[in-house]
Amino acid sequence: MNLPPTSGSLSSTLSPGARLGSYEILQRLGAGGMGEVYRAKDDRLDREVAIKTLAFDHSSHPEALSRFEQEARSASSLNHPNIVTIYELGHANGTHYIAMELVDGETVRSLLVEVRGTASKLAHKLEMRFRCLLSPSMRSRVRLCSTSLC
Repeated sequence: MNLPPTSGSLSSTLSPGARLGSYEILQRLGAGGMGEVYRAKDDRLDREVAIKTLAFDHSSHPEALSRFEQEARSASSLNHPNIVTIYELGHANGTHYIAMELVDGETVRSLLVEVRGTASKLAHKLEMRFRCLLSPSMRSRVRLCSTSLC
């Protein structure tokens, strides 16, 4: 799928104080190929959440919008302490968004810096984290490597 870059998208214009549905944008946390992620305040439930937006450029591409919505549906069907809870899949002010549990922690960028960009070290570290997500019964069915990681 060839999608346009996200530069100049509506999602990049969300600044602190901006409103997206019942959420007040507090700060931008990061960006990726399909949009941006923000820390926001849920006024209805008085809690902080993460808001992932689909770049305005991609909203007109049915395949990108479908993939964005499928991501929300897939994550919302899971219940695990290491998987964020999805609160809402929404659309406001021309922006498609996913409101989810806010989790403070490492970014992929910080993981890359930590392992100094070495692909095998990064792959091993991500593999360890993935295995820790699995329940003990699932770990026995998924063979990722020969060592015990969790």
